Amino acid sequence: MWIPSIHDLEVYYQSLQKAYPKLRNERLMKRGSLEAILDMVKHGKPVLKPTIIQRATILLFDLLIEHCYSDGNKRIGFLSSVVFLRKNGFTFSMNDQKLIQFVLDIASGKYLFKDVEKIVEQNIVKQDLDFTVLELIERYNDVLEALGE
Repeated sequence: MWIPSIHDLEVYYQSLQKAYPKLRNERLMKRGSLEAILDMVKHGKPVLKPTIIQRATILLFDLLIEHCYSDGNKRIGFLSSVVFLRKNGFTFSMNDQKLIQFVLDIASGKYLFKDVEKIVEQNIVKQDLDFTVLELIERYNDVLEALGE
């Protein structure tokens, strides 16, 4: 199973900065929090040997809630979970409008971790396509744009 590193998230954020000029002057503010999130993706929260669904949920939920970056937390949380799922053979099955609302609801505190985990589990499907991060940014541009408002 592929698990992202700090370097991977730095590359994703740099890609977002190139695609969205508003983020160009933003930066990582809480490296320790980001490292802790990635450690939970690797080792689990609260269980050991988490499933793909739990790992994707940790990326999505915790990156949104922890605010590791000065701006763009919804975008990096969403993009990181999409890349993680795709690299492990899955993708979200929700349409873009539902994805936008889902991420905004997480960010607003509407859901607990267990709620997000259940929704992720119900809304992913197998996907074995090759991709690049820039292709995913392009594919999900409407979602990423809406998350930046």
